[in-house]
Amino acid sequence: MLAALHADALPVAFSVEVVDVDQDPRLLADYDERVPVLLGRTGQDNAVAWIDVCQYFYDPQAVREFVTTHTR
Repeated sequence: MLAALHADALPVAFSVEVVDVDQDPRLLADYDERVPVLLGRTGQDNAVAWIDVCQYFYDPQAVREFVTTHTR
């Protein structure tokens, strides 16, 4: 999924943080069966939220919809 994301020609700059969910009990409880999962960050400062964009496989349409809806 990570390679596909980097290969996609998205119209915005982005950064990626890879997290090992097995190292965090809360994340393990939330995402154990859904890995890999791509989360998108929305909002700023104290109003940050994370949205599930796609799971298991890279979904370019879902990523573009997220970018269109949640970026300026």
